[in-house]
Amino acid sequence: MVESLTFGKGEMGDVRPGTPASSAQEYNLVIDASGHSSLTIPFGVLLLKADFVREGTDLLLVGPNGEQILVRDYFTMDPPPDLLTEGGAMLTADTVEALAGPIAPGLFAQAEEGAEASPIGSVESVEGEVTVTRADGTEIKLNEGDPVFQGDVLETGEEGTVGIVFIDDSTFALDEDGRMVLDELIFDPQSTEGKSSLTVVQGAFTFVSGKIAQSGPDSMKVSTPVATLGIRGTKVAGQAAQEGEENTIVLLEGEILVTNQSGVALTLNQPNQSVQVTSAFTPPQAVQLTPDQVQQRFGGVLESLPPSPAATQETQETEGPAATEEAAEEEEEEEEEGE
Repeated sequence: MVESLTFGKGEMGDVRPGTPASSAQEYNLVIDASGHSSLTIPFGVLLLKADFVREGTDLLLVGPNGEQILVRDYFTMDPPPDLLTEGGAMLTADTVEALAGPIAPGLFAQAEEGAEASPIGSVESVEGEVTVTRADGTEIKLNEGDPVFQGDVLETGEEGTVGIVFIDDSTFALDEDGRMVLDELIFDPQSTEGKSSLTVVQGAFTFVSGKIAQSGPDSMKVSTPVATLGIRGTKVAGQAAQEGEENTIVLLEGEILVTNQSGVALTLNQPNQSVQVTSAFTPPQAVQLTPDQVQQRFGGVLESLPPSPAATQETQETEGPAATEEAAEEEEEEEEEGE
């Protein structure tokens, strides 16, 4: 239920993050979350670009231009509602809670004192400003070699990129002005089975699937606000953009199943085949791109993608005997010349 709407330039109140929600007039918009499984947030750009702040049991969305929307009693719901734009782009309740952080920074860390969390991957490369917010609310600047954990929220600044290698040998890169959530990664190296779930809220990205995707068709999932990708062993590039702009998914190798928020699914199984999703109400259509078009749109983030450990090992095993034989031949030639 919308309690007040006074959205407009110069109409914003003086409230800032951390201020008690004492009056609906302090916000551009107040929405009551009680009794809802999903809520539509006006001004789609705001939802996907907003800062998410806990105000007690309320959720405060602070837009890029300072606009403020209060979702009253959001965190009293179990589970809280998913948040949607008017065009059908969606942030799930789990993603919203991750973006908003814990009830109190450090609380999770104190509760888990003495039980060290296991990393799910590590940072292979960093360019520019890249930050991570841990599940306990701690925010740090990321550097090469740093571990990443389940529940981390990664953000890249202007001209910032990050490349990650996960423990199942999958690799992922996020380009500038991006934001993503490492929802879940569980992997058993003995059986090579597990499950993985990542959410890209905004920004260009690319990834190569690893051992988890090989263990089952539904084992690895990558989500954006307008589409979910079912991974079948593949290399993908994509762009998660605000509503109305092109949210593009390009298959580079393998096969993926792209499903929009209305449940319409499309399989991509040809190299450089792409799909553009602008809203939940537009059926996705496959479009064939040329290699030059892929390079033009995703060349930057593709350069940040770490090499796959499995592919590197395979190359070394293939080239190893040949390199040894070549070295032996060179040594023999040198000995003959010396005689």
